Amino acid sequence: MDYHGSRMSDNLLAVLWRRRWMVLAIVLVAALAARASGEPIQTFTVGFDGWPASETANARLAARELGAEHHELILTQDELLGRVPALLSGIDQPLADPGLVLLHATAEHARRDVTVAIGDAGADELFGGYSRYRWLWRSEQWDRGLPSPLAAGLSQLAARGRHARAARLADLLRPGDVLERHLDWVTGRRPALRSRLYGPPLRGALRTGFIGDLAGRLNGTSTGPVIRQLMVLDQVHRLPDAGLVKADRAGMRASLEVRTPYLNRDLAEFAATVPARIHVRDGGKALLRALLAKVAPGAPARCSKTAFEVPAAAWLRGPLSPLIDDQLAHGSVFSEGWFDRREAAALVAEHRNGIRDASGAIWPLLALGLWLDRRRSGDLC
Repeated sequence: MDYHGSRMSDNLLAVLWRRRWMVLAIVLVAALAARASGEPIQTFTVGFDGWPASETANARLAARELGAEHHELILTQDELLGRVPALLSGIDQPLADPGLVLLHATAEHARRDVTVAIGDAGADELFGGYSRYRWLWRSEQWDRGLPSPLAAGLSQLAARGRHARAARLADLLRPGDVLERHLDWVTGRRPALRSRLYGPPLRGALRTGFIGDLAGRLNGTSTGPVIRQLMVLDQVHRLPDAGLVKADRAGMRASLEVRTPYLNRDLAEFAATVPARIHVRDGGKALLRALLAKVAPGAPARCSKTAFEVPAAAWLRGPLSPLIDDQLAHGSVFSEGWFDRREAAALVAEHRNGIRDASGAIWPLLALGLWLDRRRSGDLC
């Protein structure tokens, strides 16, 4: 995972966020910045030990094509182990997004040269970039067109496949509500683990009406196309409560201001007038892809259609293992009974042994645990 930044003046930076190949939305911002700048833009990359060499190599390639002055920083596993507890325990509220670690590292790296950053928050939500929009739209079509016995049989057949897409296909063919699937996917399938992991103080707080709450936030679009419903839901729920909070906390802890040009009101209102089926063409963000083809004709072929992911699973099996072990042994979230220590330890063992990827549940436990321990210690400076 790398971020890159482009400077159009002494204090203006475009932060580029990419996974494997460059993320389309931020490449477009960088390309526009390069065209508008009277001097070479600056780009910044943060990489980590153990990642494929192509990760940073691709960043260098993109910077070269933009004529940018490129800066690269590689953090060791020891540096990662030192950074994570300080960051997760030091923010004002627990934040269970591992992307916070990478964004903060990049903000610190870039802050040496700039004070204001431009990010790509909102591009996926406004322009249909997430692949789950298309997957969940297909699931609704199948629910309507396939008899339940046939869908169940196909689901069982797909579940035998070893590819990740086979597992997702099996999930989509299984009867279920679209919003329930959406919640399951964006939370790393945590809802199914609540009854297993919650301790006595939390078990009484288990709610059954959360799907109804989500439906209520659709603001009159609940009868529209599924893709539009999910885009609106992300715009009013997930983006402000997660994505923008992450960008704000990561940037401000490094005294770097992160701005969001894709959330410009005029642009957002325009995006809302475009039919959802157009947004999701060509793997998503079709309008941005078409514009990028005009601004930087060579870029679209190298832009990923894959959502951003942080290698949290590998981190939790490797350099961050000592933090997990310490939480299981001494963490306040377990000693105070918020979560079941034995069940959490079993889940961690399953993750380490490769039985399942449980990072979607383990990382939030780690984030909350580190944050709570610091509050209990009284050391808030």
